[in-house]
Amino acid sequence: KADGTGFRTIADVFWPDLIVKAAPDGLHALLYRPQATDGVNKIYLADLTTGAITTTVGQGNNTGAVWVSPTKFIFMQTQGNSYPPRLYLQDITAGSAADLKLDTTLDKVVLDASGRYLYAAVADPATSRDSFVRVDLTDLSQSDYFKPTDEIHATDLLLLGSTVYFLNSP
Repeated sequence: KADGTGFRTIADVFWPDLIVKAAPDGLHALLYRPQATDGVNKIYLADLTTGAITTTVGQGNNTGAVWVSPTKFIFMQTQGNSYPPRLYLQDITAGSAADLKLDTTLDKVVLDASGRYLYAAVADPATSRDSFVRVDLTDLSQSDYFKPTDEIHATDLLLLGSTVYFLNSP
């Protein structure tokens, strides 16, 4: 409630710096730390009805996640000192992750309203600029969306209709 009453404790958590991301249906939440300790940063799944907390991603340095649907989310993971991180699609029902084969960060991606398509700015290895790809999350197929001729380093992507907008950070 607005007056600060009516809160219910769901579960005690083990770290005070956990980032909490509620699922679109409000039944689950992702919990993870902003930085890894000892090279591993797990992502936990909290059932907001029962308070049960389970590990959903147990390996790698995972420092960001975004929900796609009530049962799927995208997370970014680094291995060792690698940068940029790699993006994965986690299915909590199947308990498996699919490699999206995108080396980028979550501030360089945007999802369409249906959660089917992901648009991402990815560094082109042949140049020092970003190019844009579209990934169909139903079959993980990837296609070129936009290959700029100018020097672009995109962040904070925004999708309006079928057009991707971004901030250019030189």
